[in-house]
Amino acid sequence: MSALVLLPPLSAPTRRRHLVLVPPARVAAPERRARPARRQRAVPGPLHVTRRGRLAATLGVSTLLLVGATVLLAAALAAPAASGAPVTSGAPAVAVSTQAEVVVLPGDTLWSIADEVAVPGEDVRDVVLVIQEMNEMSSAAVSVGDSLLVPA
Repeated sequence: MSALVLLPPLSAPTRRRHLVLVPPARVAAPERRARPARRQRAVPGPLHVTRRGRLAATLGVSTLLLVGATVLLAAALAAPAASGAPVTSGAPAVAVSTQAEVVVLPGDTLWSIADEVAVPGEDVRDVVLVIQEMNEMSSAAVSVGDSLLVPA
């Protein structure tokens, strides 16, 4: 075995030698100790779960069930929208038994026309939607002179 020794520099050397090889020294071999025999593992007995462990397992399973139920409910509610079927807001539909024709005057909006036509207590938003459906309108924009079908 060899070792390296760090020597202090000599007075103003032109070339520095930091490391110097040292001849190998004889080292006695270390004593070998006998290894203790390995213990064989015993067969584990039944699993003992503490109260805290049972609580953690119960909460974990409950959380998984709650998340699963939420995902299924969200999928069930989103299914009608994904199928292309018309989605209703749950508000009562306006019954259209008869129709009337209204000409849009300056300053009229679809909202103001629906407000005039709506029965007292009826939601004006529903009447606006019915007018849009009756006239096959994609937006609520109206122009002066337009002729609109409205529920009477």
